[in-house]
Amino acid sequence: MSKKRILWLTNTPALLTEELMGRPVASESWLAALQELVVERVPGIELNIALFHEGRGIRRVEKDGVIYWLLPRGGKSSRLIRRYLLITHSHSDLKRISSVIDEVDPALVHVFGTESAFGLVATRCGRPAIVQIQGVVNSLLPVYFGGESVWCAVNKAGFFDLLMGGVYFRYLLEKKKAERELEILRNANNVLGNTNFDREFSGEVNPARRFFYLPDPMRKPFLRGESNAKKENSRPVIQTIMHEEYYKGLDLLFRVVARLDERGLDFEWRIAGLNGSEKMVKIFSKLTLGYPKGKVRFMGRLGGDELARSLGEADLYVHTSYIENPSNAVCEAQCLGVPVIAARVGGTPSIIEEGVTGLMYERGDVNGLTDLIVKVLQDKELAVGLAGSGREVAIKRHASDAILRELLRVYTEVSGLSFE
Repeated sequence: MSKKRILWLTNTPALLTEELMGRPVASESWLAALQELVVERVPGIELNIALFHEGRGIRRVEKDGVIYWLLPRGGKSSRLIRRYLLITHSHSDLKRISSVIDEVDPALVHVFGTESAFGLVATRCGRPAIVQIQGVVNSLLPVYFGGESVWCAVNKAGFFDLLMGGVYFRYLLEKKKAERELEILRNANNVLGNTNFDREFSGEVNPARRFFYLPDPMRKPFLRGESNAKKENSRPVIQTIMHEEYYKGLDLLFRVVARLDERGLDFEWRIAGLNGSEKMVKIFSKLTLGYPKGKVRFMGRLGGDELARSLGEADLYVHTSYIENPSNAVCEAQCLGVPVIAARVGGTPSIIEEGVTGLMYERGDVNGLTDLIVKVLQDKELAVGLAGSGREVAIKRHASDAILRELLRVYTEVSGLSFE
């Protein structure tokens, strides 16, 4: 029996290895976890993955039974020029995407993300296609600079950052991506998401689309072992995971750290994903008048095993982001049996039942978040209850077998072919 071809269009390389990319890649991402499920458990699928990568011409690479299509993109100079000119995609980009679709001739095209050029082509390619929402760019723009104004952040970043096409140009490009996101969703017949927020937003843009619900799979290190038996830390440990984006709430974190310090609370707040030397850290340190030394620990980027180990040691996970849809970090903390606190925004209410599987605060509320942190750290019974209930629900929500079955059911409904 011949295999059915599926084409994934992604912004990340999934399980593409270091020998192909020249550096460690996203073998730790949830997309990689999904790829492993499909490759290992569905022998009837021939998986093709297309992504943009530096080089000339379209390259076809096969590795571990997966065919990768590397679409050329310019080097640093070219990307800088495109950023200055606010070019989110070129005509050549669209032609190359279309040529790969024609070459693969897939039974179904699966687009990951609503903001890239992939969706523009896939929704018009004449083949069964599904667009998966990973984050809603239009919800990001109002809080792109966290609790600061656009001009305040740009001013603090400085003239050199502006000259080098820095944060202000990235913001303008996000605005263009938001326009592209609306165009893609208007033309999408099938939309995949994992929250009520996804359903509602896509429905407002395109009431005629079919919506399918599918949770993201968790990385293996976060699904191993028993729930987090609380470690005897010398002082309470708070964990946060973020990358260098202003809307992730580093300004809020610094302000809350200061409030906790004023209350005389001894703690260590670990930040995974930042090493402390990033421009964003320096800017928010100035804007918030710094933070108490010895209370914040920047951990840099961590692999899955390292991150799971650190997170499993934490007394509390706090998500400071001003918008999420939802956060995989919150889900990972829940899977490990760590009590969580996050803002009541975007898709977060779909993964946190207030007072049962976590606690929520109002976006940007320094005092509200500070009070919740103190409450959880000082109420052992509350912390244990949130941790246990959160883990029970999250493990069920992210069960690999159920996710794979639902994915294949969606593929069958969209393509009209059986993938069982």
